[in-house]
Amino acid sequence: MLVGSVWLFFLVWLQQTQAVLPGLVGALISGALLVWQARMLLRFLPENRADGQVKVNDGLGAANWMTIGRGALVAFLAGFLFLSDLKGISAWVPALLYLAAALLDYADGAVARLTHSMTRMGELLDIELDGLGILTASLLVVLNGQAPLLFVVVGMARYLYLWGIRVRERQGLPVFDLPPNPLRRGLAGLQMGLLAALLFPVFTPPATHIASYLLMAPFLFSFMLDYLAVSGKRVNFDLRKPIFAWLAWIWRLGLLGLVGMLLYLQPIIPVPAWLVMVLSALCIFGLAGRLAAFGLMLTAGFWLRAASMDVWGWLVLVFGILIFVNGTGRFSLWRPEDWIVYHRLGEVKLARQD
Repeated sequence: MLVGSVWLFFLVWLQQTQAVLPGLVGALISGALLVWQARMLLRFLPENRADGQVKVNDGLGAANWMTIGRGALVAFLAGFLFLSDLKGISAWVPALLYLAAALLDYADGAVARLTHSMTRMGELLDIELDGLGILTASLLVVLNGQAPLLFVVVGMARYLYLWGIRVRERQGLPVFDLPPNPLRRGLAGLQMGLLAALLFPVFTPPATHIASYLLMAPFLFSFMLDYLAVSGKRVNFDLRKPIFAWLAWIWRLGLLGLVGMLLYLQPIIPVPAWLVMVLSALCIFGLAGRLAAFGLMLTAGFWLRAASMDVWGWLVLVFGILIFVNGTGRFSLWRPEDWIVYHRLGEVKLARQD
């Protein structure tokens, strides 16, 4: 009833801000996804219990309510798939919806672990809504011209992976359990960050297309490794290996050289120069480097929006993406975001109590 009431408000808002037909289509798409999620919730309700517990829980619990709210946000995001010429505050709504959904994706699991209320239903809902969220956001950035058509493969990656497993099962081939891999969670989180950035009305092509290709490759590579693993071919690949720590040093030194050139040549910068310098310094010293690199990417987006052919802006964007993906490596002053990328909130507390 709560989600339905919000959907009615969403329908009225679309009718007031968009043409009648596109607004109605958007509302129907989001409504259809909400109905699909309700049916999925009913199907998973018998699994609303902890491991080893027979009795189904009386209530859904805070974590599952957060997951349901995340699904509603993704459904409302899908309502913007065929809307164009968003202006003013409306242009920021899709990005804010997806950013809120991404934050809830991290928070719902944390709440479940910290309150010891983890259920199989919550796990199933989380997996389904993760795939739906990335698919919806990927389609939206492609339809808005922010990414090339090939970027749709990012949204389809999970479904292609599941299709490949079904093909193996039908052929009578073995399907092995998927081993734990911190790379999987890290790249999924980074991909969500990229999608959120591309949805904000800050970046414009061709910068968005270059960023899409740079981050699409490792994400799809991760799914390829997963498929090889379930096929019985284990490949040990981890961004925390020493070689990637040294690559991080190369990106930091490259950014240091770029900052030196900017200070020496003093080219015309269409964004606050102090902001570029501060964010670059945080990346170079490894002080919350990934967060600073994300800010550097957004700053480069404003830069290239004002001067799309400025080579300095492109270099800032490329180094921002490389550090955002790879991290700052060893001898960094403070890397809190690395723990967030490779772990889940609540793991340490559970380990201590066990």
